[in-house]
Amino acid sequence: MSTRHDLRALAHRAGIQSSYTGLDGKEHVASDRTIELLLTAMGFDTSSEGAVASAVRDLEATSLSRLMPPVRVVSYNAEEAPIVHLTAPPGGMDACDWELELIEEGGRCHRKCGCSKPSASDSAIQIALPCNPPPGYHRLRISLMRQSDERTADQTLIVAPRTCVDPLWRLGSRRGVGLLLNLYSVVSEHNWGVGDLGDIGALIDDAHAQSLDFIGLSPLHALTNRAYDICPYTPVSRLFFNPIYLDLSSIPEVKHCESAQALLNSRPFLEQLARFRALPRVDYDSIIEMKWRVLRHLYGVFRDHQERADTPRGRDYREFVRRRGRLLTDHATFMTLAERFGTTNWKGWPPDYRDSHSAEVKMFAERHSDDIGLHQYVQFELDRQLSALVDATRRARMPVGLYLDLALGSSEAGSDAWMFPDLFVRGVRVGAPPDPYSDTGQTWGFPPIHPLRLAESGYDYWIRLLQATMAHAGMIRIDHVMGLFRQFWIPEGHSAVDGAYVRFPSEDLLGIVALESQQHGAIVIGEDLGTVPPEVPQAMNERRMLSSRVVWFEREWDGEFKPSHHYPSRALTTVTTHDLPPLAGLWSKHDLLIRRRLNLITDEKELADEHEERRRSFIALIKRLREEGLLAGSDDVAFDDLCEAVHLLIAKTPSLLIGVYLDDIAGELDPVNVPGVPVPTYPCWSRRMRRNVESLLTDPRINQLLGRIAAIRHHP
Repeated sequence: MSTRHDLRALAHRAGIQSSYTGLDGKEHVASDRTIELLLTAMGFDTSSEGAVASAVRDLEATSLSRLMPPVRVVSYNAEEAPIVHLTAPPGGMDACDWELELIEEGGRCHRKCGCSKPSASDSAIQIALPCNPPPGYHRLRISLMRQSDERTADQTLIVAPRTCVDPLWRLGSRRGVGLLLNLYSVVSEHNWGVGDLGDIGALIDDAHAQSLDFIGLSPLHALTNRAYDICPYTPVSRLFFNPIYLDLSSIPEVKHCESAQALLNSRPFLEQLARFRALPRVDYDSIIEMKWRVLRHLYGVFRDHQERADTPRGRDYREFVRRRGRLLTDHATFMTLAERFGTTNWKGWPPDYRDSHSAEVKMFAERHSDDIGLHQYVQFELDRQLSALVDATRRARMPVGLYLDLALGSSEAGSDAWMFPDLFVRGVRVGAPPDPYSDTGQTWGFPPIHPLRLAESGYDYWIRLLQATMAHAGMIRIDHVMGLFRQFWIPEGHSAVDGAYVRFPSEDLLGIVALESQQHGAIVIGEDLGTVPPEVPQAMNERRMLSSRVVWFEREWDGEFKPSHHYPSRALTTVTTHDLPPLAGLWSKHDLLIRRRLNLITDEKELADEHEERRRSFIALIKRLREEGLLAGSDDVAFDDLCEAVHLLIAKTPSLLIGVYLDDIAGELDPVNVPGVPVPTYPCWSRRMRRNVESLLTDPRINQLLGRIAAIRHHP
């Protein structure tokens, strides 16, 4: 046990948990060395005992010197205005004069003044606001005067509704059924060898025919789509979208750009396109290079005829640039600099360009305004195409529409980290502690956000992130929702054995989720798979966030699959996930061969054990399906029959939302991701579907299955 009390006190103030209970039921205590490394990464001086003690005193002094914190999140109460708590000035319990100004998000201003004494119990001055502001982002300014001393403080007051949007607000009395897919994997007759937003339009038409309620997509976050930068869960930016998903054929300028038409109709392009479409995996580098070639031609036409013109498209563009503001310009500048220096790893750029606000970056932006304009144009067009898809879901009377995925983190070598350098903690990676599935734990390869600095900034990045994701979504999924409560941090160069959990201000973060959910009308799903601390489901339930349930993981202690009526109602239930092999891959044990080839299964004995375990799992699943009356009792079971039965099983559950993975009903074998395996070792995130979407949408078996699932939703 450590005797370094100041170190532990500083860790507690910084949110570092001194211990955690593992899946083995044992308490794991963070070492002093781990705490030192994490505190140092967070910007604290831990070089000596005196420095640590000084850091503790500085935090205490900062807290006492503030009238109020820079941000406060409160729950809206229609019956009672919020109370402001001010830190009383030092020097006694005398009354203080004060003036208060509250500016609501809509611009309405309220003022109030008075004289109050600090409370005897906590030495705080309590003042009721002059009105009860509605949910939203408000500005509060306080001036406190005593004798000749005057202190002033500003605060972002975030008034949040108590809950997220209730799914029944969108769905009415029925439950919702939707199709889930990895967009990059979609094969079609029109796309360029990678699924794009045009493919979603075709799926929306079919979803309407099948009376489906939503289409769920893998993260659309921005990537460079070059080399190994193809993982949608470690993007360049979570604030912007991926250019590779643009449907170039629907960009208005394509009809008026002769140079683009010449390129698109040239023999070399058509031969290249045929090659892209024939490949079993996405050739990201070549496809994005070809798309950028065409986009440069299209932007030239747009720049000359629309960018500054008094036309609907020109006005829409300028409004988009105004609305996204500095962050759009900075992201576009970052992408242009990355092209200039040949890498997004901005820490390797010349020193003058590592600061997004430096004079050199500003001069670079002025000299390369056309290149930056191209990236702004691409983001504008992505926004327009997504908005058009939302409109299409409304015309198709899909009550939920698009269901978008919000990744847990973004790349250290990306524009988010460049634009917010103080927000991302360097020298640390987010991951998971050792457990029965991995003796060494997991390192996920992206940096965490500094929880103290996030609060200091008024949660600006988190707000912008939710707004960017919900702008086009009737529903979002927050990946690894436990990360809003605590994250497992691992010092760079160390294994997960040397990690520790760091607390996050979950009540504030969830309050902002509820606020943005209500403002956008978006349902919120929390991905809460695995071992979940008890406070997480309770908080999710209080906020009306839905849980995630996956049939393959829903087992009793003896390995039996849970009956359909044991599933929760407030959940999105699916058969598999993007981190599991598709159902046909599990059934055929194809994934075990892949894991053996990757040496994740180390020898033939372990392979045989895994085969046996898989066999027992499917025996248990078939037993459950037969007990539910969904599968006939013959000894031989065909995959198509099992696939249909297990999807009817999730339709029988009381879960409010049912998600059907396109990979599962299409009979795909290869996984899109092998967790913990880097792209150079296995081509994760690039596997294309074996059948094109046109044939899938006209397949009688698939249509019949989707119809049966949709019919059951009225009778859970």
